[in-house]
Amino acid sequence: MAGVRVPAGEVERIERSLEICRRATTVDHLRTLLMEALCEVYGYPNTTFLSGDTFRRAFSDPEPVTTGRITPILDEYQARWRQDDMFSLPRSYALLKTEPALSSEQLFGMPTPAREYMNGFLNRHGLRSASVLHIDLPARWHGLVGIFDDEGKQPTRWTLAGLATLAEKLSDFAVTLPTSRRHRWDAKLSPRLREVADMVIEGFTNEEISQALVLSPESVKTYVSRVLTATETRNRSELVRVASN
Repeated sequence: MAGVRVPAGEVERIERSLEICRRATTVDHLRTLLMEALCEVYGYPNTTFLSGDTFRRAFSDPEPVTTGRITPILDEYQARWRQDDMFSLPRSYALLKTEPALSSEQLFGMPTPAREYMNGFLNRHGLRSASVLHIDLPARWHGLVGIFDDEGKQPTRWTLAGLATLAEKLSDFAVTLPTSRRHRWDAKLSPRLREVADMVIEGFTNEEISQALVLSPESVKTYVSRVLTATETRNRSELVRVASN
């Protein structure tokens, strides 16, 4: 959706949503207000806001904010489906790095577990389409906002472009909010090394990292080695333990 000019009607919805969200004084407050804005301004009653210190760990958020039909199925999601969430795929990560709004319609050719997530979980509970926004949070945390529709309506290209713009503006605002989260283990990492470290911690293979970050396999090996050196860890398992403390 990069380069798509957002129509005036979408600009109005962006501004109305930002007006609601900018009342937030903390990240948790922002999560609640954004759910309110998505319902009131966009007419999306079924939403969720997950967050985590890495992209994939956000899908394991123990205290997500949920609304509508998502709330009663949250336990099932966390127990059975979060590891197969289509938006946790390396391909989704790569797309969200380019444009922070993504619909399930853009993920054709999904692997079997992700198709089962859509058909065996979301559709079974009357949710016919899904979209996600990626929002930068303080301390380099990741915010993932799920939007689900019970009539199967995918966002139009204009709406998706507007949501991407909204996510970008919310990222600029969110990173200024106070937070108690600290991550000393990655203090010596550059932004690129932090991206690689995030994916190593989440269990991505070098091949998946290469595809998601558009790096050569040789570059990935070099970056992983630099991450281990900078964090004073000897291997991937030790890096995971250090990052989890």
